[in-house]
Amino acid sequence: MIRDNLGTFGTDVAVAQTAGSWFNFTNVIDTSVARDVGMGQPVWLVVVVTDTVETASTAGTLTLRLVSDGTSSISTTVPSIHLVSTAFVTDDEATGAPDLVGGDVAWCVPLPPEGQEPYEQYLGLQYNVATNDTTAGTLTAFLTPDPHGWKAYPDANNSW
Repeated sequence: MIRDNLGTFGTDVAVAQTAGSWFNFTNVIDTSVARDVGMGQPVWLVVVVTDTVETASTAGTLTLRLVSDGTSSISTTVPSIHLVSTAFVTDDEATGAPDLVGGDVAWCVPLPPEGQEPYEQYLGLQYNVATNDTTAGTLTAFLTPDPHGWKAYPDANNSW
């Protein structure tokens, strides 16, 4: 699969953060005046774990959400929310049983059509660290029309 950099929310975004707030991924996508993101075709959001998400003590959680806003600096407090993931369990040194392991596809979901929550001009991805601070971990997130033609490789080398 060919991945368009303009449809990428971030590559190897570090998610080591203090628990309790929403954080934006590196990039936003300017949909301009076109709000039908897939032009009538399904578009998929894919989030890949490029490095295992860890905590120093007991496990915490990390939640993702697809949002939009009228400004390119997407609000972390009042954006339009279109999708919310389940809470993924982060790794801790004691149990070693995380949901977000390097090389895994954490979330692969089609974008909902514009409906109850209209899309605003700027589309972004946010994450929330809860329960305990994360100390390591990176995620890569992008949009694609074909999630099945994409594969995560252990060395995180997904380009040609």
